[in-house]
Amino acid sequence: MHKKNTYFDDDIQLMLKVAEGDKNAFNKIYKKYFQIVIDYATSINKSSNLSEDIANEAFERVWRQRAKYKPTSTVKTYLFTFAGKVIQEYHRRSKYQRMMLNNYSDIAIIQEFNPEVIVQNMELKENIETAKNKLSKKQRQAIEFIFYHNMNINEAAKLAGCSNNVFSQRINDAKRQISVFLKQFNNS
Repeated sequence: MHKKNTYFDDDIQLMLKVAEGDKNAFNKIYKKYFQIVIDYATSINKSSNLSEDIANEAFERVWRQRAKYKPTSTVKTYLFTFAGKVIQEYHRRSKYQRMMLNNYSDIAIIQEFNPEVIVQNMELKENIETAKNKLSKKQRQAIEFIFYHNMNINEAAKLAGCSNNVFSQRINDAKRQISVFLKQFNNS
């Protein structure tokens, strides 16, 4: 339990209580800073449509990681750090979704909007997801880091807590298993 330090401002003292699991302190921080985090997200993201979702996700992460809180900056800066990470993830996901949409649009244009081809491609995407879900948790994580989050091997291995060689092996094993599953699907 943290002692109340007089040199900490009221918000930091509230966050220290949040770190100990005090829901009332969290609600006070939430009420005070929620709109500020929304405004920050809007200024960075340039889209007010997602800003409330970003703020909610940032506060959810603050609560989940509350025990790790250290009073090294203002509470506002601390919250903005979480919001910034959420914004980066939204941008990565959005970029991936646009890429997938563009790929399907290109296929549809090439095939002159052949409905059969579009359905086959949708089925292929569903089967890839099914195959991915059959992987071990570590293999699925490796695939997501490399192909969905565009990380390099060094970053991904470090985040996964293993060596580059072990991480590369996970990727290779995952690709092999997905390939086997897709061959089975194509033969059925």
